[in-house]
Amino acid sequence: MSSIIFFSLAILYVAMIALSHKAVNGMGEMRKTMRHLTVFMLDKAPAGVIDLFSKKEGSGSRSWIIHGALWATVAATIGFLNIWLKYDAQALDSFSSIGWKYNADVMSGFSETSLMFGFLFMTFIGSSLHILPRANGGKLASEANASLMAFAWSGILFFTLIILPLLVKFELLVGDLTDSQLRFFPAAIQIAMAMILGALLLNLLLALGERTPSTSLSASTWFILLAFTSVIWAFIIRGSFLALFGDAIQLSLIGDISSYQQLISGDASSVVWMADRIVTGWFPLAMMLAVAYHVIPSISGSPIWSRSLSVVSFTLLFISVPVLMMSDVALADDTFLSVAAVLVVLGLVPLLASSSNLIATMQGRWEKVLASPGGAASASAVLLLPIAFCETSCCSS
Repeated sequence: MSSIIFFSLAILYVAMIALSHKAVNGMGEMRKTMRHLTVFMLDKAPAGVIDLFSKKEGSGSRSWIIHGALWATVAATIGFLNIWLKYDAQALDSFSSIGWKYNADVMSGFSETSLMFGFLFMTFIGSSLHILPRANGGKLASEANASLMAFAWSGILFFTLIILPLLVKFELLVGDLTDSQLRFFPAAIQIAMAMILGALLLNLLLALGERTPSTSLSASTWFILLAFTSVIWAFIIRGSFLALFGDAIQLSLIGDISSYQQLISGDASSVVWMADRIVTGWFPLAMMLAVAYHVIPSISGSPIWSRSLSVVSFTLLFISVPVLMMSDVALADDTFLSVAAVLVVLGLVPLLASSSNLIATMQGRWEKVLASPGGAASASAVLLLPIAFCETSCCSS
């Protein structure tokens, strides 16, 4: 593998190992100082704006989940229109007088972005803000900041999906801008998303710091911490590499932020391909399993059947390559391609480990689990995820 691939992935794994070490052992003598400084940063800035949001316990996670539900409505509506227009492309031509023009790529990108980054990301992040503090006997350092970040995330998506394409359409933005200047907008969006997730990770770490020394970290906690660390790295890589190495962007697709690998050539494209896999694979899968590992033991009243399988689950997930939303674009580096193929196969192991572990946890308590909507949804996901992985792997091979 080329040096840029090795160096970029080394930074990711060093960050994950360092965070894991500090999560278990704490900050030592600097803990109180770092905590007071971080709480001040989260709870006092930006001055005036943050005072508009509630500091009531649970309000942060509630804000993220509500926003996720709203984006689910948007994604479902656009998805329906996309399917309808693929069947009859002239169905809405009567709106051409107000500027409507059907573009299948734009509609697909709008639907995919609102579904992934609006519904799934916001719902999973809201769930993590609920799960981690309660699993470790603490609370978020700043509920108001968590709510503010929810509005900031939705604002970024609204700008990306609505404002930016309108500016491009009516030529209020592009004018004489060069390709490098045009790449600034999606690159800045990625960095802004990384900053929002960074603030949330600090909030979660402060909640984690309130646990008693004898409390061991749950599997859900590990999934959440490692998922946040990896996805922050991925957004930074996508944004910085797009700005530095990106090719020309098609104006009609400037608001599609689902995948950037096709916009970058050379060895850097392999790094961005991995970043895309983290954003669309590691993060949603890790958050699904975090929710399942929290909900099923809580509802069934049984402890996790095997701690060893839990460790296998969150360890192997973050060294494998999930096929969820896998790109068909070829990788530039043949060695990395061979390694990635092996890691795709390895990606089935954490899903099988989690599925068997949680099924064993539910043993004898199926009626109690299925009586709860959350328990039924988690049990269904645990049963279907390995099957979906195998089907996707066969279709993509």
